[in-house]
Amino acid sequence: MGANKATSGPGGGNNKTYSSSREIGLMNQYKKPKQRIIDTQKDKNEAFKEQGAYNTRRSINKLPSFLPGAALLKALSPKLQENSRRTRKFFTDKVLTDPRGLKNFGVNKKQFESLSVEKQNQIYNKYITTRRENKTDGYGTVFRESGNQVVQAPPVATTMPTGTPTEVEISQSEATKAEDPIELRKRKAKARGRSPTIMTGVTGATGSLTLGKPSLLGR
Repeated sequence: MGANKATSGPGGGNNKTYSSSREIGLMNQYKKPKQRIIDTQKDKNEAFKEQGAYNTRRSINKLPSFLPGAALLKALSPKLQENSRRTRKFFTDKVLTDPRGLKNFGVNKKQFESLSVEKQNQIYNKYITTRRENKTDGYGTVFRESGNQVVQAPPVATTMPTGTPTEVEISQSEATKAEDPIELRKRKAKARGRSPTIMTGVTGATGSLTLGKPSLLGR
């Protein structure tokens, strides 16, 4: 596997890439045409998946041992590398196969895989940077501010899951929970007290009406 050799060959030393498209091409150039196509694509997929893990491993390994927290980061390095692989897999397998991903990035999964490793990383780096800055959602849709609420723009109604609460609904729900329960009961009691007057006319009560029993405020 060409990409696997990158940790000690193409990806070693001061090289910032796990494996480049040129390196992959050179490693597969003498194979039969059909096998070369298969292996090249396989190596490209591997190179993209491992780029983030390689960056993490390379950065943590460079930390001086006397630096506070360095030992902890080195212990967490395998976990952080695996998280990077999972995030990249989500991007290719979920984001780029969703209509929102196609709209936001201009390519689907198949088109993305046909690009050079360098171009793939360029697209992904833009996705993950804006995601970390909380400017976009998990599918690359840009957030915009509307008053005190954060909403998505543009909306994609055809792909939004049904039954999912919006940001506004969540805020309203939290506001209701935070309301003083005594005041809430008073408002409900007042609302019940007004209901009999709905049947009155301009000249007062009309028809045969039965008044409810008086009740104490707050009950």
